[in-house]
Amino acid sequence: MISELTKLAELQITQKLGPNIIENLSQNQRSEPRGNYKNYATKVIRPKTKNEVSLVLSILNELCVKVIPYCGGTGLVVGQMAPSSDFLLLSLDRMNSIRGISAQDGTLTVESGMILSNVQNEAKKNKPCVSIVSCVRGIMPNWRKLSN
Repeated sequence: MISELTKLAELQITQKLGPNIIENLSQNQRSEPRGNYKNYATKVIRPKTKNEVSLVLSILNELCVKVIPYCGGTGLVVGQMAPSSDFLLLSLDRMNSIRGISAQDGTLTVESGMILSNVQNEAKKNKPCVSIVSCVRGIMPNWRKLSN
């Protein structure tokens, strides 16, 4: 059952940022990829800017409402699954733009909601300026070389 404080937090957030910032969970967010664990949260907050994230977290903190960050949903650690319905998910998926590309520095600066495969695709488009070393999703073939 959703707590009164969670309902109040949802109300305050939508009053300040509009009704489209909070949504019901998508099908992908209802369980982890293997289907072994259910997500008991019922709502996800989807801000578009860092200022919206700040405001949302201020409200949740003030009301002591529990929040779980939800990223790409590809992880198998079950950290994105809420154990009860009095949690809200916070997804940064709307914050998915490229902020900058520097050929001189060999960097690609992206917002925190951009998924890794999109970052990799952008890096490939901008070769040779950007290279990505990734250990996300178990992709790190040279880890033994790096650890020696």
